[in-house]
Amino acid sequence: GEVLTNLGLSSQFQTLRETLLAQGLCGRCGDVGDHFTHACPQGSDLGVRAAKSMRKKRGTMRQLEEALDNFDTASSTELKAFLRAHGLSSLAPVLEGRQIYT
Repeated sequence: GEVLTNLGLSSQFQTLRETLLAQGLCGRCGDVGDHFTHACPQGSDLGVRAAKSMRKKRGTMRQLEEALDNFDTASSTELKAFLRAHGLSSLAPVLEGRQIYT
């Protein structure tokens, strides 16, 4: 809370929490906005689907990293550093979509 307040991101985080997170945050596969752990399509089938999911995750992580690298570099250097330092790089596309760069 304090970090978000200091960065002026409280209202944006509240919106994210009420929309995307309310639709799902899976502790098994890491998907956000699609399903919760109890409804994870990976369920007990850890075979082929798990391997496909890992490949998909690697692709998604590459996309997130690319989005972060392309993230309005003129004004977002400190924000990118903060997101990386706190393991929040996945928020970069959401912030960029809302035109939040600082």
